[in-house]
Formats: sequence, C-alpha cells, structure tokens
Amino acid sequence: MAYIEASAYIYQDGKILIEVDHLQDAPCPYLQIKGVDKEAVAAAGSMLELNDSYTTKSYLQIILESLPPNRSSGLIHNHQAARLQELVEFIQSQGSSTASESSPSREASSPLEGIIEDMQSRIRRLERWLAINTILWTFFVSAFVGYSLYRTKRQ
Repeated sequence: MAYIEASAYIYQDGKILIEVDHLQDAPCPYLQIKGVDKEAVAAAGSMLELNDSYTTKSYLQIILESLPPNRSSGLIHNHQAARLQELVEFIQSQGSSTASESSPSREASSPLEGIIEDMQSRIRRLERWLAINTILWTFFVSAFVGYSLYRTKRQ
C-alpha cells in the first residue's frame, strides 16, 4: 500500500498552505498548494512556475494509477476504489459550502450523502464531547492547584 513517506511544511499564511510530500515508490516529490481561495492558489502556482506541470488529481488517484493492474486488484477492487474516490471528491467539494447548505434537515438524495451527513453528525458530537471534556479537566486541574496552594499556605 502506498503512503506519504515524508511531508515538509514550506509556507503558510491566512490564504494558502504549501507542502512538499514524498509518496512511497513515486519518482519525484509532490508540491501541494492548499487554500480556500482558488485565485490565491492559482497565483501561488504561477509564482512557482507550475503553469503546465500540475495535476488536480488526489493522492488516491495518483497511487492507484501507479499500481500495476495485478497489484491494484489485490489491494482494492476497482469498484471500491471508484466509490472511495467519489467520497473523496464529494468531501472536497463540500469544503467550500456554507453551514446552511449542509443542514441536517436537508433530505439526502443519495446513499453517499447520507453517509457524509452521518459522519458530520458524529464529528459534531465528538466536538461537543471534547469541549465538555476540556471544561471538566480545566475545572479539575484548577481545583487541584487551588487546593495545593491552600495546603501550602496552611503549613
């Protein structure tokens, strides 16, 4: 199975993030430019003179295309790979949508959207649990520190 062997953070500001990733068994490293603003990403690509030497393929596509046909069938079936790629593309396309577009009251038009909504609700529950857990631990630690200070002053 292919994976990212090394990743190096190069630059980050409020608009873009640039990373260099080395994929296992890949002949050359990949430069990743991420951002929410297409114009900022395109400007960074032209400043780095990547005008005709870039791809919009995901790492999953690059890895699957580089595998020999007999090896790829042993790791993952083509149907599963296509479905996984659909899921990746759908998640990437939803990255720029607003919260009102992904409200739970919206009826899912495909099983894939139902899966995405289920994952989003699970993430929201985990975020709430994390917030509550953080508050409780903060309270516990501050009470412990307060009690420790109280004991040292009494002695």
